[in-house]
Amino acid sequence: MTEAAMREASMTTVAARPVSNQAEAVGCVQVCVVLVAALGFAFDLGEIALGSALSGVFSAPPHVVAPSQLSWLLAATYVGAIIGPAAWPR
Repeated sequence: MTEAAMREASMTTVAARPVSNQAEAVGCVQVCVVLVAALGFAFDLGEIALGSALSGVFSAPPHVVAPSQLSWLLAATYVGAIIGPAAWPR
């Protein structure tokens, strides 16, 4: 096959849909998926922020906690983020 024939064959196998420079409209389903994902990420961020706030409360008087227990409190959020999705029923 010659180079010209290969070039012509590659031009004819381009997708049937015309190429457009304009972006397609975002539908309701895509917006709902993004909102649900954002809500999930917000809950994850809230959990981490709550753990950090509690560690600040429990590391200062009058509610002083042992450092080993404080480290377990901080690690619980990350352990839950790792084990939780695997344990969630499908």
